[in-house]
Amino acid sequence: MPGTRPPYPEEFRREAIRLAQLGDKPQRQPAKDRGIFDVTLRD
Repeated sequence: MPGTRPPYPEEFRREAIRLAQLGDKPQRQPAKDRGIFDVTLRD
């Protein structure tokens, strides 16, 4: 059974959320820049 990926570090998550909330780019772009899915950022 494949293991799950450990959670992203708190600092990484805060920065991703901050950039997504700036609203100067579509939400999928900050997620793509960080190598995560946009749905992960949206959730």
